[in-house]
Amino acid sequence: MLLGRAVRLKILERIKAARFFAVMADETRDISNKEQVVICIRRVENDFSVHEDAIGLYVVPSTTSATLTEVLKDTLIHCDLPLSNCRGQGYDGNFQGHVNGVAVQLQREEPRAVHVHCLAHCINLALQEATRACKPLRDALDITIEVNKLIKYSPKREHLFKNLQKAPSIEKRLDMDVPQTERTRGLRPLCPTRWTVRTGSINSVLENFDTLRKAFEEINKGHDEYARIAGGLLSQFDQFSLYFGLKVSSQIFAAPEQLSSSIQSVETTAMDAQKGAEQVLAYYDKLRSTDTFSEFYKSVVDEAEDKTDPPRLPRYRKRPKRLDDGSNTHTFPSKREGVDPHEKDEEA
Repeated sequence: MLLGRAVRLKILERIKAARFFAVMADETRDISNKEQVVICIRRVENDFSVHEDAIGLYVVPSTTSATLTEVLKDTLIHCDLPLSNCRGQGYDGNFQGHVNGVAVQLQREEPRAVHVHCLAHCINLALQEATRACKPLRDALDITIEVNKLIKYSPKREHLFKNLQKAPSIEKRLDMDVPQTERTRGLRPLCPTRWTVRTGSINSVLENFDTLRKAFEEINKGHDEYARIAGGLLSQFDQFSLYFGLKVSSQIFAAPEQLSSSIQSVETTAMDAQKGAEQVLAYYDKLRSTDTFSEFYKSVVDEAEDKTDPPRLPRYRKRPKRLDDGSNTHTFPSKREGVDPHEKDEEA
């Protein structure tokens, strides 16, 4: 405790020497189901180097804006940091209500404390909305979660999976250029809250696609509820749509994940973040082009040839009589247009 107090006093000396500062805070629930708020101070030294230091972690009874505001103000008073020297605020979630949020309440006392929405949280929200609007992304994430639950939550099933992993295919045994660590890469859990750290989990499912299929076949031989779950996952793994969704998810989540990692660096400026966002948008525009999609779709079909069933068109559904106006129901002329109706298949 004495050592921690000495470190904190030293940090506060440097913050006071810099005079002006920005406050950042975030709340989270720990494993004991207690809400905690971490408060950090960002400052710029005389040599223009940027520093971020945590000055407190506090348990709060609730996450209302009134409670969070009091915690922030009490912390600044306890650290002898006047609110009049605050020039910036960085929050997300409950902190930024536009009517009576924490940022608004502090700006009423110090208008110069400019609030900037956490850019990483903005990316997170954008990915959430994109996933809600795209069925392949939703299905891929749901299956990834179920796979991790089935394998990682049971020592017996995880042991089975690792044993199957240790028996590489003939192709991998003949490929001497592939390191052994890459051949036996395990599953990575899917983060339930941060959407910008999901590429690793999705890629781990893709890398272990054949091994997972074998594991599901073995688990399905049982007679418990997990055998039924494994059977359902096995039928999903036979469908091309799942493999395609996993590949699309990997492409979609990879770019914002790199952007989120880069903007969280202390040295990153607002201009750097803007340029990074523009590069991600340019990357997405390229993915949406006809030529890029055609090349991507063909590569996925080639990869999935020995892994899944062939691509299928969406099942025709008869229109209800109360909605039938006599017009012809839309049908996709090709399998690729069934995936993306805006694309035209050259073979159609």
